[in-house]
Amino acid sequence: MATNTVFVANLPWTTTTEDLHAFFAPIGAITECAVIEYRAGRSAGVGTVTYSTAEEAQAAIDKLH
Repeated sequence: MATNTVFVANLPWTTTTEDLHAFFAPIGAITECAVIEYRAGRSAGVGTVTYSTAEEAQAAIDKLH
């Protein structure tokens, strides 16, 4: 089953949602993007990027893996 969401791990603690969006935006149309944070507001070092199509998500995986 194809999905539009890409899980991103091993992010630097300083990465913001805006940074993540800017990095993945050249690959396709992003509908949602988030860096997951702990309760204290500190980055957990992971995030998700959701593209408008499964093909764009697969292109991101192929290009950046």
